Amino acid sequence: MTEEHKTILWAYRHHIVKRPLALPKFLLAVRWDNHKQVIEAHRLLSIWARPPPIVALELLDAKFSDPVVRDYGASCLTNLTISECADLMLQLTQAVKHEPYHTSALALFLLTRAWEHTTIGHTFYWFLKAEMHVPAVSERYTILLEIYLRGAKPHRQQLLKQQDVLSQLVR
Repeated sequence: MTEEHKTILWAYRHHIVKRPLALPKFLLAVRWDNHKQVIEAHRLLSIWARPPPIVALELLDAKFSDPVVRDYGASCLTNLTISECADLMLQLTQAVKHEPYHTSALALFLLTRAWEHTTIGHTFYWFLKAEMHVPAVSERYTILLEIYLRGAKPHRQQLLKQQDVLSQLVR
């Protein structure tokens, strides 16, 4: 996006709050090093027309490091159906990498969905396990795995059996 486009978006911000698809573009126009613009962006989030979950997923990209924006994006995911959530688990698990802290609205959303639905939990577990070798995320993913397993008592034994089979296959 050019500087001219950013200036136009900023100038017409009050007119585009009714357009949920414009939110990611608007947030790219915010100068995050300008305290007044950050306060205004946070204020506008509270009145912006709520974007659909697929658009909100964009707010969880690495381009948006502001915790308020990321929390807002995660809160928009609550309307995902189980099927949609299952389809987006890879992207959601990857988005956890970009959270500024281990504890986040996105992590809580994923843990809650994983505990509520075994199929989501199963996918969540294996997506976390698949990335454990990456030093940048191994600590965070280890914490999430431990929390998930502590809360997933009925499913835990099944996952541990699968892990044992995988270990035997590797050997």
